[in-house]
Amino acid sequence: MMVFHSKIDRFCRIILMIVVFIIGLVTIGPLFVEEEITILPSFIMSAIFTLTTSFIAWISFSIKYVFNDEYLLVKGGPF
Repeated sequence: MMVFHSKIDRFCRIILMIVVFIIGLVTIGPLFVEEEITILPSFIMSAIFTLTTSFIAWISFSIKYVFNDEYLLVKGGPF
């Protein structure tokens, strides 16, 4: 059995950074626009941003290929 981790090229990294930036604008951006900031919405939006970007990074950076004798198994993220 041989295991290989996938490499991520520059284009994919740029796309991932753009996606994280857009998610940040959507979730955390409104907190800076509002005049009155309360704790609960800021905590919820920060948690959504953290969980979403962590899940995207986990799926993107943990892809690996396992070559067995009879088949190829592709694993990535929580799957």
